Amino acid sequence: MFSNRSARQIRVALATLPLLAGSLLAQTEQITGTKYPFLWRVEGKIGEESAAKSWLYGTMHIGDQRLVTLPEVVDSAVESSDAVFCELDMKQAQRDQLSAIRTMALPRGQTLEDQLPVETYERLGKYLAKHGMSVDNLANLRVWAVNMTLASLEASFEGMTQSLDLSIYELADELDKETGGLETMDEQIQVLAGSSKEDQIAMLAATLDDLEESEARGSSSIEELLKIYLTGDEAALLEKASESMGDDKALNDRLLKRVLYDRNVTMANRMVEKMQAEPEKAFFFAVGAMHYPGEKGIVDLLRRKGYRITRIAAPPKVDKRDEPIRQQVLVP
Repeated sequence: MFSNRSARQIRVALATLPLLAGSLLAQTEQITGTKYPFLWRVEGKIGEESAAKSWLYGTMHIGDQRLVTLPEVVDSAVESSDAVFCELDMKQAQRDQLSAIRTMALPRGQTLEDQLPVETYERLGKYLAKHGMSVDNLANLRVWAVNMTLASLEASFEGMTQSLDLSIYELADELDKETGGLETMDEQIQVLAGSSKEDQIAMLAATLDDLEESEARGSSSIEELLKIYLTGDEAALLEKASESMGDDKALNDRLLKRVLYDRNVTMANRMVEKMQAEPEKAFFFAVGAMHYPGEKGIVDLLRRKGYRITRIAAPPKVDKRDEPIRQQVLVP
């Protein structure tokens, strides 16, 4: 089965969430954003000194004032860019939303209860009931769509605001930048829909494990992940992807490959295509932060292609012996 940490990490990477989270509006206290954004400057390959400088920016697919209050260095990077590309072209995604909703629905005559083991269905019902909802509201959804919906609902229960991805996209639009996406909604949907029914059910059970254990601790898995993100700590973020995945490692490896690693290759290649096609342009690429670190991350993939990449406004490196100090300094 999935480990809880694996389920949590995969849910953060799901790129179908920016559009859904964009509609979750709530009033939250104004809070200063992180001092350590996941921001990298991309310079041309060695020998291409005239190439414009581009940017990589790591987002979370949820909204919170600590996210959407952008650091000055990120604002400046957006303003200095000619084109801004998120995972999705948000305008096109809005147009495709109805089609996506139809894709999430089960065939006529089938229900979610038919698709799930009795125990999993009952647990889902109990979790939703705690938040004033009925499992009947999800009765016509496919299993993978329920997983996606739970992540969006968790954000709404926490009073999350418009997603960071959509905020970046709207800022670029206001500045009359060229905008677009590195993936299509159909491609993102297939990340989940293309996995086996058994894998989808296992992921749903693990998601419920994580949600239930977080509530038992009196916390939220999204809040816990947000705090890690706000530290700007690549190692901590990478640890979420590389730590023990539970008893069924093969299952977790399959899903991480679909959700993260394969998409990293696709997005890195599309970034390169754009930078090579128009070397005079400065691009600002904003995708989920989990896609960047590690040997299979976008940063390393671009470096292997010869690009020079520098982390901007990185957090200070600390010795593990200073861990208590690190927590005081980096966690807002």
